[in-house]
Amino acid sequence: MKKAFVVVPSDVEVDPSYDREIAELSDTVIGHTVTVITRECVGGAAIVAGKIVTSIFLVRNDRMVKVILPRGGVLQAVIEKVDEQNHLAELKPVMATRKDFDSVSSRKGFRFAVGPIGSVGDALLISDTKSRRPSVIVAGMSYVIRACERREEDCWKMLTKLPAGLVGGGIWNLEGKFVGLTIGTKKTYHLMESDMMLALPAETVMNFAERN
Repeated sequence: MKKAFVVVPSDVEVDPSYDREIAELSDTVIGHTVTVITRECVGGAAIVAGKIVTSIFLVRNDRMVKVILPRGGVLQAVIEKVDEQNHLAELKPVMATRKDFDSVSSRKGFRFAVGPIGSVGDALLISDTKSRRPSVIVAGMSYVIRACERREEDCWKMLTKLPAGLVGGGIWNLEGKFVGLTIGTKKTYHLMESDMMLALPAETVMNFAERN
């Protein structure tokens, strides 16, 4: 992984009943997120390019995981392929039909678009798999970093067993464009007021999803 972006979770949720545009944005975020339940924690995965993509840190210790689809329904899924360098995994549901993946992307007039992860301080959205509402995260600084490796300039430690419900989910900007995917929660060895999350840019995730 040559580049990952740091984003900071918040406790702010989007109320989709506010107006029509926000409701459509909420549908986009929720409709492209599945809940992933492993033996250790609960996380998410993003539906991109017709594939279910998540963080390898979420699922690597399980042969099979439970997937809850955006519009309801529970399926069992196995790991179809992995990208060890970028810490990504594709999940393949067992005994699933095409209609099971009827997400917002099939809605008339919806165009799946990819955008940049944003500048420092930009508000971004991720689906909270517990509340089923979009939560606000804030774009932070970008780092050239290797996950799970201690270096003198950053000294980060990957936390893999937090049942936060956010790791592995897609990130969307306020224009409804897919901008990245969270791969893990990290905390420095120094005390900090808030956790931070690492996110891969959308281009990396899309290249993985579209690769046969």
